[in-house]
Amino acid sequence: CSAVTCCAGCPGHLLRWLPNGIMGRRTTKLLGVVAPMILAQPGGNGGMGGGNPHFECPDAGGFAGDSDYIGKGLKPIPVRGNVGCVDAGPLATRPTVENRRGGTRPATNIYGPMEAGFTSENHECLGDVVVPAGMDTRLAEAMLHAIDGCEGREILDFCGGHATPYHYHEKMSCLYEDDATTGHSTRIGTALDGHGLYGKHVDGGVEPDDLDACGGGGGVTPDS
Repeated sequence: CSAVTCCAGCPGHLLRWLPNGIMGRRTTKLLGVVAPMILAQPGGNGGMGGGNPHFECPDAGGFAGDSDYIGKGLKPIPVRGNVGCVDAGPLATRPTVENRRGGTRPATNIYGPMEAGFTSENHECLGDVVVPAGMDTRLAEAMLHAIDGCEGREILDFCGGHATPYHYHEKMSCLYEDDATTGHSTRIGTALDGHGLYGKHVDGGVEPDDLDACGGGGGVTPDS
């Protein structure tokens, strides 16, 4: 792994995409995040490239990984689209979210940090300005705030997700809690390579300070 690109098969077993994001824990290898500035293709209504080019997660949970990634060693993951899915337990606490027209959307998809870009179709305050694709969520939001009239706008909801198809980018704080005994965050979902994704705390209820270049480290999970 490098500071630019992380991939399935990197050493360690913790994943954290953003400072307030999530971590995935496993026994030998890490599913990481592809982070180069690659422009996404237009489409969908979650941004300039809001459509999901990878797959839709099961509405009832039960995702066990993708055969293209399980046991395949070093392999890049999508810049856009799913890097994992929410497990059935956490999904039961928030199975759907409301859309702008009053309907609901499944809240099952977990993406990496990269945004697909925004136009006035997403935030009318942008006018003719475009927030380009290929930015992580925090940079994209900072660029949005730099536009007159867009100050204070948020691109993600309180749990770190947005768009159609609805997908989480970070936080996911509404889907996990800290284990009462160890303080370690509970499991949120399953990554493409079949291993678990967890909340941001390790034993003791603290954020880790010993992650490797891919956000990996060691330790024991509540469901180990």
